[in-house]
Amino acid sequence: PQHSPRPMSVVIARPAIVDAFTVEHVHRSVAFSLASAPRSIRIYGSPADRARLNDSTEAIEYFFGEIEYSISELDSHMQYFEVPDELKVLLPSRAVRVQIMDNHGGDFTCLYRIRVHGVDV
Repeated sequence: PQHSPRPMSVVIARPAIVDAFTVEHVHRSVAFSLASAPRSIRIYGSPADRARLNDSTEAIEYFFGEIEYSISELDSHMQYFEVPDELKVLLPSRAVRVQIMDNHGGDFTCLYRIRVHGVDV
C-alpha cells in the first residue's frame, strides 16, 4: 500500500551546527521484518534564532538532504550519514524535522532511533 510521508520533529537539547545523522532500526537478529525499516528519509533543520533570520511568523527550514537507509546484510542496523558540504548550514539548529518518504515494503514504518551530530554553540 502507498502511504503519505509522515514528518517527525526532534528538538535538540542545545543549539548546534548539524553535520551528520545516525539512523537506527532494530537489529536484524531480533527484527520481525526488515520491510518496516525506513528507506528514503528527508531531513530539515530549524534555526535556533528564528527572529534573527526573519521577523515574520512563516516557518523557516533548511534542507540537510535525503538519505537512503539500507537493509542489506552488508550494512549495519546503525547507519551514519554526513550532511553533504553543499548542504551544510553554518547556523545553529534548534530542531530537526525528519520526513520518512517510504520504507522497504512494509505496511508501517519503524524508526528505532535517530541521532543528530554536530557542534554545540
